[in-house]
Amino acid sequence: MSKVKKESTEVVDVKANIPTTIFGMDISQLESDAGQGSQNVSAQDMATPIISILQSNSPQCKKSDGKYIKGATEGMLFNNVTGEVYDGESGIMVVPCFFEKVFIEWKPNRGGLAGIHDANTPLRDQVTMVKDAEGKESPTLPNGNALIETNQHYVLLLNEQGFEPAVIAMSSSALKSSRTWNTLIKRVTLSNGKGGVFNPASFYMAYKLSTIARTKDNYSWFGWNIEPQGPVATMDLYNAGAALSKAVAAGAVKVKQEQVDGGPASVIDNEEAIPFD
Repeated sequence: MSKVKKESTEVVDVKANIPTTIFGMDISQLESDAGQGSQNVSAQDMATPIISILQSNSPQCKKSDGKYIKGATEGMLFNNVTGEVYDGESGIMVVPCFFEKVFIEWKPNRGGLAGIHDANTPLRDQVTMVKDAEGKESPTLPNGNALIETNQHYVLLLNEQGFEPAVIAMSSSALKSSRTWNTLIKRVTLSNGKGGVFNPASFYMAYKLSTIARTKDNYSWFGWNIEPQGPVATMDLYNAGAALSKAVAAGAVKVKQEQVDGGPASVIDNEEAIPFD
């Protein structure tokens, strides 16, 4: 969360304008009580944010919508846990830590999440493309639910305070961006000092994710732009990436999927409506 320092002993939450320290209290007392009250909170008890692209039809961009966010415009990035928006041109810095392909099943008519299936689910063979009232096709199961192929990139989102776990979920046309990112990661090589080379862990490198305007036929939207930024700055950040990777692999970190504006938050940009990769 974006914060600015007001005085040497006070940090103010910019969004809520609420001081996060107590005037007159010694910082050593606060430090001695660190973590109390939330000592039983694990990674599974916290919401891992999904970062998505806002489009012109996103509710966060519409003043008449209850989900409107002041200052939000198409092409910006949206954090579905904190409600923060980030400038799409400036982008965000992330460290990729784990990749996972899933198939997310959604009930029709904004009915919510029906299930999350692994990459080898036999449900894939039951899908047919069905047009909705607007003529848009979606992969649909016999029960009427949509089955959306989604590539989930678990990352460390870098910010002024350090970093936090997040997910960049890409589906439909954004799968092309996901494949590009995976290719960039797999192409990184280091010398082992013995005449050989190896591909380091994904969390060895940082990447800038920004947005770019795209058009095809009658469609226009904002998509992902991915740029390598070189190795992470510190071993602490590298080790944090390794820890997140292990936590996700162990099932200790879960994405809280939610349905927004007729589709999952991971595809809030409505790219599932665009009939190409």
